[in-house]
Amino acid sequence: MAKGAGFGAASHGAGTARSYELGQQEGVVASLVMMLSGVVMVLVAPLVARVMF
Repeated sequence: MAKGAGFGAASHGAGTARSYELGQQEGVVASLVMMLSGVVMVLVAPLVARVMF
């Protein structure tokens, strides 16, 4: 499970695909972490932009 989370957080589709090769659970965790990272980025980026500019 930790491998899947690491692949999902550190990479995009290629890491998630590799996680599915390791196992279904790792692949699902990688997918969820990748989606969560995207949502957090969308929410945090405007705040960071306001602080920087």
